[in-house]
Amino acid sequence: MKNDVIPQSLRFVYASHETPQNPFVGQLQQFCRVLPELLNTENIIGSISYSYAKRMICTDDTCALDHIQPETLVEIVDYDPYKQIFVLMGNTQPSTNAPVHWLIQRAREDVHIVLFLSKDHMRGLIKTVDLPTTTQEYPPGSLEITKEILRTLKTGSIVKGKNQGGILVANNFQELQTQIQNLKKRENK
Repeated sequence: MKNDVIPQSLRFVYASHETPQNPFVGQLQQFCRVLPELLNTENIIGSISYSYAKRMICTDDTCALDHIQPETLVEIVDYDPYKQIFVLMGNTQPSTNAPVHWLIQRAREDVHIVLFLSKDHMRGLIKTVDLPTTTQEYPPGSLEITKEILRTLKTGSIVKGKNQGGILVANNFQELQTQIQNLKKRENK
């Protein structure tokens, strides 16, 4: 994936071009190293974000999740969904799904981590488990898909996008890991 799939209307203002240097970067990398074992696959396509205070660390679209490096992360200082402007710290652009990540984490105080898995990786995780699914297809990262995801995620923690990937949300990395393990157990029944 390349950043050229980011909707053209998104604009980026860089507060700094320094690589994000905060303690959550290491935790994010550590969790992503465990993903291949959790999902029984490698080169995991998707995006992950971690919110803290009023900021968010997010992956870009250029790297498989199990191979993220500090250089493939961007710190989002602010985002205006109506003007489609991000204020960033880092040397890259955020994931195509960063607007969805940001708005989920602002709408749900109990959510600090959003994991988006591509359609293939989500299908590999859940072939037969019935999960809430969005009813419409919208462009990645659009306000319309975000609204539908939020409606579907009102009290839940997992949603599949219609003919797209899926999103898992959690308060911490242990909770997210447990969710994935529980999905695999349900799948194997």
